[in-house]
Amino acid sequence: MKKIVEIYYVVDEVVKQIEQKFGKKFRRGRKNKLRKSELITMALIGHLNDIATDKKLYEFVTSYLESYFKNMPCYEQFSRGIRSISKDLDLMLEILCQLNQTSEEDFYIIDSSALPVGEYDSFDCPKWASDEAKLGKNIFGFYYGFKLHIIINRRMEVVSCMITTANVHDVKMLSIESFIGKIKGKLVGDKGYVCPKKLLKKFMKQGLKCIFKQRENMDPYLNEFYKEDLSQRQVIEGVFSYLKNRLKALHNFARSAESFLVHVKAALAAYMLKNLSNFTVGLTI
Repeated sequence: MKKIVEIYYVVDEVVKQIEQKFGKKFRRGRKNKLRKSELITMALIGHLNDIATDKKLYEFVTSYLESYFKNMPCYEQFSRGIRSISKDLDLMLEILCQLNQTSEEDFYIIDSSALPVGEYDSFDCPKWASDEAKLGKNIFGFYYGFKLHIIINRRMEVVSCMITTANVHDVKMLSIESFIGKIKGKLVGDKGYVCPKKLLKKFMKQGLKCIFKQRENMDPYLNEFYKEDLSQRQVIEGVFSYLKNRLKALHNFARSAESFLVHVKAALAAYMLKNLSNFTVGLTI
């Protein structure tokens, strides 16, 4: 129960600053009985307790957390409220990433993970995702859905994150300033991030040294020379595994792309807030 209060405190501080800076920009539709802070807190608590659907989350809150959230609406309004926090979660993730970037780190790992909305090698995209999900491919096969791109430091803290459609190639993320612009030091990635030397030289001038695993048709010398650094790439797979298996980032019963992505963002925010002591001070946009 102490954890709930701590999460709510951090979330409420972030939401207050979002509202001060952006006002009513992200408020739409009928006013919900629950505040944004309460909705986000419940979403985070749900993922921290292996709850992957809105229905189970609603039952969990009304059964065990009623004393904390006394103005619970009907399930339909609750579900709409959860879907409405997508933009707020975007800003919250941005703030949490900024806080993690303040730590004195000089080693980072970059990678992406598939967020399929259906089965692999099934070319039937669910109707609710057909307008937004795109076709992509990984080692498991073709899939419709999205991609989660993250950069972590040695302490497995997420310092940058972005969700794209599945058809966005990993190397394109190196050209997105908001994703990689504030990273300084050494950046390690797999062969999907191999890019032109011109871009590597640009990064070097900015204080970023990129070490990417070479493809089979390239000079294997670099793979051997940077073997120790490249071997640490596997750490990021543990982060993706924790997000998907422990925090239930993939919402298998989603009925809209918005609902699907809200749960991915909430799981990521829950992961970043595991050590709340890092976020009790310095919460500014």
